[in-house]
Amino acid sequence: MDVRDVFFALLLGALFVLAVLVVRPFLAYILAAGLLAFVLHPAQRRLSPRIGTRPAALALVVLAVLMTTVPIVLLSVSVLPEAAKTAEEVAHRPVLDRAERVLQSVGVPVEFGDADAVSRQLVDLLVGNVSELLTTTVKLVLGLSLLVFVLYYLLVDGQSLIRWVRDVTPLDAEIQEELYTETNQVTWAVLKGHVFVGVVQGVLGGVGFFLVGLPNVLFWTMVMVLFAFVPVVGVGAVWVPGGLYLVATGQVVPGVALLVYGATVVSWVDNYLRAYAVDFQAGLHPAVVLVGVVGGIYFMGALGLFLGPVLLAVFKATVTVVDDYYDL
Repeated sequence: MDVRDVFFALLLGALFVLAVLVVRPFLAYILAAGLLAFVLHPAQRRLSPRIGTRPAALALVVLAVLMTTVPIVLLSVSVLPEAAKTAEEVAHRPVLDRAERVLQSVGVPVEFGDADAVSRQLVDLLVGNVSELLTTTVKLVLGLSLLVFVLYYLLVDGQSLIRWVRDVTPLDAEIQEELYTETNQVTWAVLKGHVFVGVVQGVLGGVGFFLVGLPNVLFWTMVMVLFAFVPVVGVGAVWVPGGLYLVATGQVVPGVALLVYGATVVSWVDNYLRAYAVDFQAGLHPAVVLVGVVGGIYFMGALGLFLGPVLLAVFKATVTVVDDYYDL
């Protein structure tokens, strides 16, 4: 290796480090844009010949923004009052007294303070963290804006980017083709397993809450949809306490019915539908999915809920393809 090779190697390494430092604060948003572009690419491919590449990309970006923001706004308008009502009910002194007695009966030495005192503490906590809240809000706005722009340009020039990556990748064309095919398959499998199964489980859990007469059904349905994304824990973290609450308050038949419904109907979705959508198609063990979810959230925040398992699935697909061709 001569001096020029050393110089270019050092230059490339230094530029790589600087590029990582530039991208790192918004890495999760960039990866999320790539994942959205992957999902929207089939629609982009069909629309481009009809209305043009850029109009198609713009239309899909606008559609993606509307599909994410409009439901959030509508659900916030519906859910937040219910959430506030639930918090008010929980903060009511008789409910706190009952919770104290239940916890103390199982050996947990807990004593809730006055509801007004708890409310004052929450207000003080929020006021004391205004600057941090503003910083987080600014970063969120910048990240989401970057996500939208990156998504648009990935839809417009994504194929050019993929061709460039293929040109600079020192692998045979056959290996690269299999690698992209495997990555495509496992990514779709994980996405279907997370989104589709999570929504189905949350809705079924909400139906159970509605049938037994529990309040704030919409709020708890949204909570169960979120918990459905977490393997092992799942929606059982919501419907089990719901059933036990009914039993503890004297509503034995509805409580037992909810527990049986959750253990059969809701659990069936997790045990069979998720197994088919993720484990069968992607070949990912539930423990790997759990690590991807928890590690993704820790590393990339809420977006890591989806990105974590996808990245682990892509890593597994890469290792599988390399092992097939190079007999590691």
